[in-house]
Amino acid sequence: MESINNEHMIALDIAYKIMTHSYERLMLSMMHPGGEQYNCLALLTYDRQRFSPKLLITLNGSGIHEGNRTVTPYPELYKNNKADLMERIARQFEIRLCDSPVRGCPAVSYLMKILELDSVTVLSAWYDGSYHSKLEDDAMNFPYYMWKNEKDFNKHMPWWLIRANG
Repeated sequence: MESINNEHMIALDIAYKIMTHSYERLMLSMMHPGGEQYNCLALLTYDRQRFSPKLLITLNGSGIHEGNRTVTPYPELYKNNKADLMERIARQFEIRLCDSPVRGCPAVSYLMKILELDSVTVLSAWYDGSYHSKLEDDAMNFPYYMWKNEKDFNKHMPWWLIRANG
């Protein structure tokens, strides 16, 4: 996600709002479904064994997806009326959202601040694609990443990488 793409910031703001106002605990990650033709922010649930996608927000498109349900075009809907869009997402995807935050998400808030810089790219430590999933090379090569030898992808899901551009 590069800060020069305003839709990425919109997608992250939508994810942040859902995560902070949802009664269900959700975690943010990235996925690359559809034969890896899409880059999506993924809101994940955890059932004490593994993470599963609850909602996908496309970064190189305009849809928010869960199964065969879609809200589109979310960037335009967001710009027109963010509150209406959030109500539509809650209703269509059956997500119970409280009027006020039920939890903080300082890591996501931090990612949003980082992405205001034009000089960085933010990516998930775990690359989750249609054809292959693996630890990102930057995480594998970072000497202080404690999970680099871990094969269980669940250990990598909460981690993000911040890469300097150029």
